Amino acid sequence: MRLRTLATTAVAVVLSATGPTNIPAPSAQPRHCVLRLAATDARISCDDGTGRAAAVRAGVVVGILYENASFSGGTLTFTAPSGCTGSLADVDFEVPNLDLPSGWRWYRSFAGCWAKHYQQPYFAGGSVGWNGAGELPWTPRSIRWS
Repeated sequence: MRLRTLATTAVAVVLSATGPTNIPAPSAQPRHCVLRLAATDARISCDDGTGRAAAVRAGVVVGILYENASFSGGTLTFTAPSGCTGSLADVDFEVPNLDLPSGWRWYRSFAGCWAKHYQQPYFAGGSVGWNGAGELPWTPRSIRWS
């Protein structure tokens, strides 16, 4: 099994069960944020669009969450060192504890990945997946890519 996970202690500021989200409050322009999976200094970095391309180039895009319906508005892009293996028998990347404001319910997967979204942190509660794109009934609190 090839698994790259975010260590909870290394990213407690970003992925916290009790702390506030690190996605900044909405501005006049949509927020575009990036979370590098499997990075030792993993953190969500955001801008209003000007530095988005440079941040995404830091890795392979495996998934994007969207703030608004029809895949629009702000984005949270997940990048990884590589794409997925193409097999659902393993988990390639995961985010065990994601704290987002409600409303982030639309997603797409890339780089040969399928996503499974969970309603609660640490892969608990209801789940939707394995899928490549769609709308979730709730904002995900943990995600796995395979």
